[in-house]
Order: sequence, then structure tokens, then C-alpha cells
Amino acid sequence: MMQNDRKRKPDEEALLSFVQTAKPRESYVYGYSESRASRSVMELARYMQTSGFVNLVQKREKKGFAYMAIRTSKSARVR
Repeated sequence: MMQNDRKRKPDEEALLSFVQTAKPRESYVYGYSESRASRSVMELARYMQTSGFVNLVQKREKKGFAYMAIRTSKSARVR
């Protein structure tokens, strides 16, 4: 899925691990409106959405929004 020689950050690794192991419809919160995810995580999430591995949604919470990735049924091979 992603081939990149740079070292991935822990939050990127967590999102990639989620995509590799999650069952369809499982969700993962990768950021909040009051404490945004890093740019690299947001770009990775957007890439995984355009590739069909997740759907991205916002969930309303008391103090803003949670940014979530919901796993689709498309098979993923993340390297």
C-alpha cells in the first residue's frame, strides 16, 4: 500500500496497524478537533480513504469532534 523510505511516526504506525488488523466497520480515532492529528497522519488517513481501505467521518463530542477512520471490507497489504 505505502512504500516510503522515511521512518514512520508512532501515530502513523498505529493507523497502519489498525488498517491491517481491523475487521470491516471497526473504527479508529486518529484525532480530535481540539488536538488535531499531525499532518502526516491526516495525509495517510486521506490516502487510505482514496484507496478504499477506510471511510473518514467526524463524530460530534461534548467539546468538538473526533476524527475517525472506519474500516471497509477492501483487503489491505500495508508495508
